[in-house]
Amino acid sequence: MKKTFKTAATAALMMLALTAQTHATNVYQQQKQTKSTTAQTILDVASKIAGGATQTQSAAQAWLKGLVTDKLVPSKQQIVGTWTYDRPAVVFTSDNALTNLGGTAASSPIEKKLQQVLTKHGVTKGKWSLTFNNNGTFKVVYKQRTVSGKYTVSGNKVQMTFNGMATPCRMTPQLNNGTLVIATDATKIKTFLQGIGSATNSEIGTIVALLKQFNGMQLGIRMNKK
Repeated sequence: MKKTFKTAATAALMMLALTAQTHATNVYQQQKQTKSTTAQTILDVASKIAGGATQTQSAAQAWLKGLVTDKLVPSKQQIVGTWTYDRPAVVFTSDNALTNLGGTAASSPIEKKLQQVLTKHGVTKGKWSLTFNNNGTFKVVYKQRTVSGKYTVSGNKVQMTFNGMATPCRMTPQLNNGTLVIATDATKIKTFLQGIGSATNSEIGTIVALLKQFNGMQLGIRMNKK
């Protein structure tokens, strides 16, 4: 009888020990899995942060070099408001264009020439404004003169059609930290300058001739949000 009791007690103890061991193993595995999941989550978050930082850095570098990038294309809502003229802007449509044309070495003479023409007609820093209204209309104001028109935003372009002009002007917009650049190539800069009335045909011809020498370069204006 005593022997049977000891055997039963021993079996019960062994069962308890096995159960405890199994429970401990399960707890360990759960903790291990939790730590692994947490570590992976941290890695994922870090990766996203790093990726976002890389994209931000890439956009900032493109802006500084004057390189057009989709990361800086604004939405219609972002360009709504009044923008005041700062200075001429030259942008490059690709890395190849930027490299082949020599960056600022090529852009500086054209920017200088455009500023000379604009200054002659009263377009100077803070003295010229462009307002994009939410209803799809825009107006240019300078020297007590107002020029109006309609615009649309589609993809990576802003299409501006000046009142009284049949040909629209497709501009490349770039927005960074409250500064908006709108630029276009040699085939459309003539329409833009005629539309805002800031240059004679002869002056426009000179600027267009200069710009045509550089494939992949666009010319326009840099503005700050009022």
